[in-house]
Amino acid sequence: MLATSVRTLPAELRQAGDDVTEMGEGERILATAIVERFVARADGEFEPLTEGSTNPIALTVTHGGIVKVRRYAFSMPLKAVRRFTGVLV
Repeated sequence: MLATSVRTLPAELRQAGDDVTEMGEGERILATAIVERFVARADGEFEPLTEGSTNPIALTVTHGGIVKVRRYAFSMPLKAVRRFTGVLV
């Protein structure tokens, strides 16, 4: 079995030397709704539509775009703060 590493922004920032701290979980509201499409199995149960499926869509569900997220914080070096804001800190 091949081992794969998952690259995340927090991991990349840590590797670059930034101090990244996980702040916990939260929720965010997306700008658009989430649309899920389902097909009916032979037993009548619904299952998510898969790419390349030729089965007809039996059910479309649209719901508010509220998703769970992990929140992180990191400190920004003073040099970067000055460069981005133009303010001497």
